[in-house]
Amino acid sequence: MSISFTQLVELFKANLAGILATLVISPGAIWLARRTNLLDLPGREAHKQHTVPTPVAGGIVLVA
Repeated sequence: MSISFTQLVELFKANLAGILATLVISPGAIWLARRTNLLDLPGREAHKQHTVPTPVAGGIVLVA
């Protein structure tokens, strides 16, 4: 199976669009998580290592 240059360019464009969308949407998701208190607080469980409250909704953007 071989891939043409045109197909390769289309794949690159799709990946670039996904990366750009993630970079644009992530700050808003983090802001919304802080605003709605969707935070993982340090010290709640023994295995947590962060020292400041960490927004948990940022990963949703990466999946979407």
